[in-house]
Amino acid sequence: MAQVYMESDSSLSEGEKDIARMIASMVEEAEAIQGYQQRIVTAKDPEVKKIIEHAQKEEMEHFATELEWLIRKMPAWGEKLKEILFKDGDIIENAKKHE
Repeated sequence: MAQVYMESDSSLSEGEKDIARMIASMVEEAEAIQGYQQRIVTAKDPEVKKIIEHAQKEEMEHFATELEWLIRKMPAWGEKLKEILFKDGDIIENAKKHE
């Protein structure tokens, strides 16, 4: 995936470029997770399914570590995630409580 910045490359610090790189990586990991999911649900051979599930879990690990890095570099992300994630009840209603 080509690196795409919303602003000119020369106006961004290396830290901001790293953030863009990490977000691009997360998009790629999410796409891979979805691709594996489609293969898992359509695989007929149980061993094939098991191998693909293993690969998908590795992509989830990559996504999670990338998200953790972003949270550490951009604390506002962490604060917003704490408000919304892992809460019981309606997802949208929980999010609206913190708008």
